Amino acid sequence: MHLQDGSPNILEVAFESTIKYAANKFEENPVYPSCVPEYFNGECHVNMVRTMQASFGWDWGPALPSQGIWKNVRLEGYDGITIRDVKYYVEREQNSWKVNVIAFLELEDNQTKEVDVYINLASNERNVLQHTEPVKIIEINKEPIISSSFSVPEESVELWWPNGMNKSQPLYNIIIALSKNDKILASKTNRIGFRTIKLIQVPVVKRDSSKGLTFHIEVNGYPIFAKGSNYVPGNIIPEKSTDPKLAEHLLRSSAEAGYNMLRVWGGGVYETDYFYDLCDELGIMIWQDFMFANSLYPVDDDFLGEVQREVRGTVRRLQHHACIAIWAGNNEMEGAVQDSWWDSSEQAKKNYIKLFGHVIRDLVLEEDPVTPFVVSSPTNGLKTVNDGYLPQESAWSEIFGDTHVYKYGYSEDLMESGIYGIARFVSEYGYQSFPFLSNWRKETIEEDLSDFNSKFISRRQHQAGGTQRVFAQTSTILMHKSSESKYREAKNLDKFIFLSQISQSVGTGVEALKHRRLRNFFNASSGQGLTMGSMYWQLNDVWAAPSWGGIDHEGKWKMLHYHMSKIFAPVAISVDNEKGFNHISVYAVSDLLEDLQNVELEVKVYNWGSLEIVKIKKINIEIMGNLSAAVVLEGDVKNLLHIDSKLESTFLTLQLKENDGKALTGPYFHPLQTLNSVNFSIIPDLKILQVVKKNMASDPYYKSLFEIEISTNKPAPYVWLDAREIKGRFSENGFVLTDATYKIEFLALEETNESEFKKALTVQSYCDAITML
Repeated sequence: MHLQDGSPNILEVAFESTIKYAANKFEENPVYPSCVPEYFNGECHVNMVRTMQASFGWDWGPALPSQGIWKNVRLEGYDGITIRDVKYYVEREQNSWKVNVIAFLELEDNQTKEVDVYINLASNERNVLQHTEPVKIIEINKEPIISSSFSVPEESVELWWPNGMNKSQPLYNIIIALSKNDKILASKTNRIGFRTIKLIQVPVVKRDSSKGLTFHIEVNGYPIFAKGSNYVPGNIIPEKSTDPKLAEHLLRSSAEAGYNMLRVWGGGVYETDYFYDLCDELGIMIWQDFMFANSLYPVDDDFLGEVQREVRGTVRRLQHHACIAIWAGNNEMEGAVQDSWWDSSEQAKKNYIKLFGHVIRDLVLEEDPVTPFVVSSPTNGLKTVNDGYLPQESAWSEIFGDTHVYKYGYSEDLMESGIYGIARFVSEYGYQSFPFLSNWRKETIEEDLSDFNSKFISRRQHQAGGTQRVFAQTSTILMHKSSESKYREAKNLDKFIFLSQISQSVGTGVEALKHRRLRNFFNASSGQGLTMGSMYWQLNDVWAAPSWGGIDHEGKWKMLHYHMSKIFAPVAISVDNEKGFNHISVYAVSDLLEDLQNVELEVKVYNWGSLEIVKIKKINIEIMGNLSAAVVLEGDVKNLLHIDSKLESTFLTLQLKENDGKALTGPYFHPLQTLNSVNFSIIPDLKILQVVKKNMASDPYYKSLFEIEISTNKPAPYVWLDAREIKGRFSENGFVLTDATYKIEFLALEETNESEFKKALTVQSYCDAITML
């Protein structure tokens, strides 16, 4: 849109209710489902309008449909020519990198036919390369573009790597400028990283695809185990989701927890440039869904035209980012269409194939032929494409593509790893927990918190049977049968909430550790195994409600996020108890590129009644292979560790150490029975001994540092420290305490004095939540 000379320039924006617009479109052309499920407490026909699909209600958030313009509006001026978008294809050659550049232009007139292009590549410390050449402006589909390419010597740049591999994420500023007769006409600056990313899908058995295909990300020639979560909009109100502080907190929290991938989920929004810039810096790969989720969609010309503009613009805006690892067409629609969730007609399948198999897929491959694309998530991947964009087998396959796995029963023992499935790549899984009671108290009156089936809480529970399921799964492993009913009372709601967060972290953690140890496992009979991705649902919350989130809507880490920071560490321990609590298989897992020499596995045996170590066993691992998972200890627990006492009164801690004694992992807590079978006759006496404010090293993010010393007289499971309203995070939380005294750090996001922090600080453990009922 251009300003007109010599006449008034009036811009009028007219918009109507998104809900009414969607309803009118449905009347013109019904496409199902007509409404979100009733228990979402939402609105209808969101699939008829290109808006945040979750804004009409979802199982994790409220219905708050937006309307109008929610991004910044600006006036631009240019002299004859401007650069709208630039795409950079970085390709590895034998001893160099080839960089292909395509710039999309806007011209005031068609008089300019040729320009000089100047490209400068530089790190923050030095210039790497300058390239200049005359280029012709050509038109493709009536769009003016210029193209150029140049080579960068291999030794001139460093490789970009994902987070958590003891490698860096170097980025390079690249400026493209257009000039004519030595006059700069237009320029644009981006940042790129030098890396290759591929999605490897080859038969796991050579020349026999009946046992499935691999499905893993390869970066710079190395197979990468994807560890992370699913990112939902930072706020259900889209203009608030663009807050850079919100994005920074969630992304830094992910990187600090060892995550190397986030999936930008298809029911939300395409995130801001700042979001992807920060992912580049932090080494967080992005699985980028296009914004289509759990619905059929129209395929009329108007709708398809809008989709084409959306997809083309999104790919051009984001393609250059080092973090972009996978494009995905939609969320859960491959399985939904195949299983006839809403419409069993052949036409519905044809429309799906037209939109996602042809329009969107063809556009993405045209605009970005380098980055991998999958039609859906979950998907059977390459097999789905070969089957004509709807798979002949189940879209929830364990041997093709990625899958979503949820255990929605009421009596599973979440500590039992045998209940969790096996798949190539699990891009969604998880369990609900309740939010901190303090969050609800800010939003409602005590009467609404009378019990967890109150009208207020029920209204915020958007999963059918969700509260009953959380209670059942929590009670199975954590509640003593004699006291179950007491957790339904208002006075014990905070105790139930605490137990629900333990239960969530246990279930999600056990499942994630199973994924990690299966990276090298392959069942030749079934084709199962070779798991190379684990992204739980979900990273963040948008309100105080029962949800799967690990970070609440105020930015506070729940126990889940602390727990996953240990589980997704570069080196980890994974314990398999599928044969029962009396048998263990201990795996040493490494995502590092280098082998580790002479590693020691240290197993300590404790009784719940004493801090004294009952037994200690040390196993030397001569070589711990890179990018691997291997059994290092296996057998009957009592025979292996010479345990004389009953299993329910005993627990283990396991830790990997280097040959100089330096810890490679934190101690992993492994109970030998569910905690509700343990008789905690004497409750641990947890105390905060002292709090000291420490000098804070230069840090642009955290502002204050505190060292906390706590003590106990007996082993304390799931120790939880809370700083209440002081924003920040602890160095660890939700751990088992086996030392008489122990030190933890707290990093505050704002300048905080010592007395203020001491006043806010509390400590409790699982044992406190099962007493004083």
